[in-house]
Amino acid sequence: MTRIIQITFIALMIGLSANAQNYTDALRFSQLEAETTARALGVGGAFGAMGGDYASLNINPAGLADFRKSEFLFTPRISTYTDDASLEGGSPLSTSSSSFGIQNIGLVFSNNLNSASWQTSNFAIGLSRVADFSDEFSFAGKNSGSITQRFLELGVLQGSVENLDNFESGLAWDVGALYEDSNGNFITDFEDPNQDVQKEQYVKRSGKINQIDFAWAGNLNNNINVGLSLGIPFFTFEERKEYQESDIDDEIPFFNSLEFTEFLNTSGIGINLKLGAVYKPIPMIRVGAALHSPTLYGVDDSYTTSLTYAYNDNGLNTNTAMSPDGSFDYRITTPWKAIGSVGTILRAGPLRGFINGDIEYLNYKNNSFNYKDATFVSEEIEANQGIDTQLGSAINFRLGTEIGIKIWRIRGGIAINGSPYEADTESNNQTYSLGFGIRQNRFYLDAGYQISKREEGYIPFLLAEEENNDLVSIDGTRGKILVTAGFKF
Repeated sequence: MTRIIQITFIALMIGLSANAQNYTDALRFSQLEAETTARALGVGGAFGAMGGDYASLNINPAGLADFRKSEFLFTPRISTYTDDASLEGGSPLSTSSSSFGIQNIGLVFSNNLNSASWQTSNFAIGLSRVADFSDEFSFAGKNSGSITQRFLELGVLQGSVENLDNFESGLAWDVGALYEDSNGNFITDFEDPNQDVQKEQYVKRSGKINQIDFAWAGNLNNNINVGLSLGIPFFTFEERKEYQESDIDDEIPFFNSLEFTEFLNTSGIGINLKLGAVYKPIPMIRVGAALHSPTLYGVDDSYTTSLTYAYNDNGLNTNTAMSPDGSFDYRITTPWKAIGSVGTILRAGPLRGFINGDIEYLNYKNNSFNYKDATFVSEEIEANQGIDTQLGSAINFRLGTEIGIKIWRIRGGIAINGSPYEADTESNNQTYSLGFGIRQNRFYLDAGYQISKREEGYIPFLLAEEENNDLVSIDGTRGKILVTAGFKF
């Protein structure tokens, strides 16, 4: 038997490259963690008007001015991840994982001037983790549509065998998932593009953004703090996706199974600035403001794909093809951010503490790609148009409190982060935090725990018609534990 099947197809424009940058890549590098110490984590990252904690460098650097002693600190971190992913036509699959690392290590040098105007002039240097990309999930189910339809759309758009790309349609041709009928038209083994097929995929992501910070802050007349910091973030991101289809009920002529694997490694380095001020109109009240500049990243991508295809044609045939090593260099500019804060110092008998609230604004539309290669002007325009149409502005709120008696501290906080998507103006992501600490004259130990939940969608492969795309629903839970040890000198 032969596999000659004649079909009619209308060519439609779709994305060409397996590694094409899009708004999700820009979003990945513009959503950062505010709470880089256990104390700040315990109050939900609500620390913009407070001071005397290293986390101020990444929220409002003016808080650095409140250090009266020099300090060395370090913070180990434990992160946990649980995802329940479900494809229409399948049952949810649960995946759990955890990781251990260092959240930060820092030095603060306090200089008490006690002059007529300037009371302190403090400097800090350190390394902090400001984003964690770890994620892992799987799904399985049987429903309509095959990834071979994507290979077919790409092949029709590219026009001829000579023009097939090296990462998707070209591999499909090499292994026999894409071939020509007697009229020279590209076809696949799926005569009906809506044919049900068993699907499953495993996705694993890892990586982080670490940032080196240099900061200065001073206290003027005991009621105004000013500060600035220079950040040098550098990151790695790695993603491996293993997608499979199989004809477990032998319903599709010729087709037996396929496995498509994608691997992406991204790294980069950038630079940013933060400016901040805190005003103390009376000893009990603090009002803060901070402005974070955009971060300009230089980014390097490397990527590979492979495809294994098995079909029945005079016996079982199994072919495998691998792409060459791909690479691409470009720039990403993230949005600027504005933070307003108000806090009050609490004193009641032996109790001491504070309540602080932060409001944060950023417009994710201000993300932008800049491709170094002038031959990719149209792709750069398309990527930035995706940002402009898919992403919007967001307002984030953080509220936290700390209560202390003698050497003991207890903390709690909540953060409500608005959706970054233009079409989603109502949903938000909430995180809840708890913490405690012990404060001595020369030493302190803080611990904090944060939990958050997320609901999001994932599309395994993109087709020209949006309604034909599979949507995987993911319900995730994230946990984070920080323990900060500090030594004053």
